[in-house]
Amino acid sequence: MIKPKPLAGLLALSMILFAFGCSDDNPVNSNAAALIGTWWFSSFSLDGDVTTVYSELANDNDAVTMSLTFVNNGTWAVREFDQDMVLVFLESGTYSASADSITLNTTMFGGSPVDPPLTSSALYAVTSNTLIFVIGNEHTVIQIFGKEEI
Repeated sequence: MIKPKPLAGLLALSMILFAFGCSDDNPVNSNAAALIGTWWFSSFSLDGDVTTVYSELANDNDAVTMSLTFVNNGTWAVREFDQDMVLVFLESGTYSASADSITLNTTMFGGSPVDPPLTSSALYAVTSNTLIFVIGNEHTVIQIFGKEEI
């Protein structure tokens, strides 16, 4: 069973992950346009051990699902919700993306500022309505999201 609690936000966001921030003179790469929108947690894999139960990864003990939103202004947010879809946790920041890699700067974690920002990176792919992140240094982390239909 996967239980990376304290690093869940980092992994869940590192899952979401990224390395350099966007500035006014460094807009989001147009190749990353497919990222824009809201994505919902589908599954998580750590070295091949897969879970589809988000509460095993959550930053908040009451969280049962999470969404990840990318906005075309270079900002992102992770929102965790309880079983009644009440927001129980928020993490956000800025991102930059190329055709296959993404960098996230976490500037807010659990509603508190992060200074200096936490930076993480990942490879990603968007196929149809599926977003896949792959992170790997010592371990291989794969996180899959389904896109919210509008």
